[in-house]
Order: sequence, then C-alpha cells, then structure tokens
Amino acid sequence: MDKDALIGIAIYLACDDAKKPKKRKKRFWVKEWLTKKNSFSDHNLLKELQLSSPSDYKNYLRMDHVTFSKLLELVTPYIQKQYTNMREPISPAQRLSCTLRY
Repeated sequence: MDKDALIGIAIYLACDDAKKPKKRKKRFWVKEWLTKKNSFSDHNLLKELQLSSPSDYKNYLRMDHVTFSKLLELVTPYIQKQYTNMREPISPAQRLSCTLRY
C-alpha cells in the first residue's frame, strides 16, 4: 500500500471512533437499601441500616442506635402491649421506630 492510502484509512478510523458515543461508567443515584426497602419490614430495615450505613440510620430516625436503645429501654414499660389469643402485638421497638419516623 502506498502512503496516501494508509493516511486515508487512519483518518477514516479516527472519524469513525469519534462518531460512536462513549460509554460512561454507571453511577447509582439511589442507595442500595432504598432499592430493597419494599422487601423489608420496618424493623428489618432498621437492622439493615444499622449494619450497612449508620449515617442513614441516624437520618432515618434522627438519632443513632445507642440513643434509640436507651430511649426504647425507658419507654418500653409504657408502650408494651400484652399477648392475646387473638393476635400478636406490635413490638415496642417497632412502635417507637414508627413514632419517631412518622
């Protein structure tokens, strides 16, 4: 091949690459625990947040786990319900987390 043909092929290949869109690295806009939120109950979600991302746990309940545990210990006698033959009551931890969240 002559020199002009090689230059022409190089120019063609350079122009062809410029036309193709460049692939971007995928970024996630949603936190992983939010994608799984529907598959968790509220109590299991709190456990997941506590283990995976404590900052999100604090943002979710507006307090860290240590403070939540202390508060739960203080209010449990007042919010605990009895077990009956008809149904199982909502746990004090779930009652408190729902109150704090909503």
